[in-house]
Amino acid sequence: KATIEIRNLAQGDDDIRPARPTDGKLEVVIRVPERSWFGKSVMNVSLIPVEKLVVKCDRPISLVADGEVFESPELQIKVIPKALRIVTSKNRKF
Repeated sequence: KATIEIRNLAQGDDDIRPARPTDGKLEVVIRVPERSWFGKSVMNVSLIPVEKLVVKCDRPISLVADGEVFESPELQIKVIPKALRIVTSKNRKF
């Protein structure tokens, strides 16, 4: 089962670098399972930086945001620059 993850403040994974929350972009991580030469299942991972993303499907897609689940056959997600003010400690480095 393929997955699409949209993130902006995520730590790095084994296969993806950490997100950069100050670059004005969201990061779309697409993971698609594939079979290797020896029959072992491996994940093919793609990272795409975007400012806007539209996902369309023939059936409703589930989206989880801040613990809430949304379902729709079309999802539109975009960056709104400086729409959220975040206060962090002096030690927080992005």
